[in-house]
Amino acid sequence: MREKLKRRLDYFRRFLLELLRLYTTKPINRSSAALCYFLVMTFFPLIILLYTMLGSSYALAMRGIRMLEGFVAEGTLKTITDFVRYVAMNVNQSMTVAAGVVLVGSASAGVRTLQSGIGELQGHQRYQGVFDLGFSILFSVILVIAIYASAVILVTGRQVIDFVNAHIPFVDISVSWDSLRFLVLALIIYLLLLGVYKFSRPVGERYHTHVGAIFSTIAIVAVSYVFSAIIGNSARYPLVYGSLASMILLMMWMYTSCIVIFLGAAVNIALRNVKRELRERRNREKQSGEASGRAQQPCKK
Repeated sequence: MREKLKRRLDYFRRFLLELLRLYTTKPINRSSAALCYFLVMTFFPLIILLYTMLGSSYALAMRGIRMLEGFVAEGTLKTITDFVRYVAMNVNQSMTVAAGVVLVGSASAGVRTLQSGIGELQGHQRYQGVFDLGFSILFSVILVIAIYASAVILVTGRQVIDFVNAHIPFVDISVSWDSLRFLVLALIIYLLLLGVYKFSRPVGERYHTHVGAIFSTIAIVAVSYVFSAIIGNSARYPLVYGSLASMILLMMWMYTSCIVIFLGAAVNIALRNVKRELRERRNREKQSGEASGRAQQPCKK
């Protein structure tokens, strides 16, 4: 029992040291800043496209924004609300087409930045050249579809619960959607991150990615909640930055989330490296033991 605990503590120590090495030697902060830039470029075209895909319904859009309360800082929510109000008054076909073009361009650039950053962490990038461009565009389209489906779930979740309780008498879902929405948001984030990490692995490598996805999901939810609470209790923040406060809050939240995403990838790769190192050490010890055993055998005359 003591020997087993000792091995686990040694494994955890090696993991922490490897994670620290990846963070200090790889450009995680630089990659996070680049990804944050492309996310900001993607953010507002995405709102325009989602608003159109939801049937240009201002009521549905505001209901979806309310689902983010407590998860996103109040200043950021105000920025989103003001922009949705502007889109509702000015949306047209030209704006929607332009938003789609900018969205695909900036989102695909963000995916390539994410692939490149994870590639540097793991020592090899999976997609390169034309394949990298094609994958980034395809994944961007899939991401938009996933975000749209998530928006629909968040908007209609309360109605689904009410429908089940009203039409299926032997099933009782007595749950508050205001509380359940955080679990739904966490599940959506987990699935998106799991897909990103899985499709970033080099061909031929099958190391586990769910640990990093779970870590990043919990960290993003925790960071978002803490960030929202701190900013909500800081009355002087708008006095310092004035009208730029909401935009700065949005960028700070995105940048922190980007760091967490790359840290999740680093967790997966640190686990891979430690397992590989221990496996190689066991193989060396096994080979050394076999060689020592053959050396000790008596020579036949």
